[in-house]
Amino acid sequence: MATGWLLPCAVMSTESHSRSLAKAVSWRITGTLDTVLISYLVTRKLTLAVTIGVVELFTKIMLYYAHERVWNRISYGRARRATVPASEGEDELV
Repeated sequence: MATGWLLPCAVMSTESHSRSLAKAVSWRITGTLDTVLISYLVTRKLTLAVTIGVVELFTKIMLYYAHERVWNRISYGRARRATVPASEGEDELV
């Protein structure tokens, strides 16, 4: 069994909206820094690079969040839940 913050595949469940949003924000900060750097290297104008990065930050957070929520509804690659007889206990993942 995995320890720490990593969960074994069999324990994975759907994500909350707040978790999806937190992941979107942390990824976009990383992506935006990359976009600002690339924009600066191409344009050699810091103001333009930061402007591009800020616009991209907000549009891509919303796109990523929507993408996460759609994928949360797709069962591909997830473990299926199986009902165990009441005498056996709670539901278990198979």
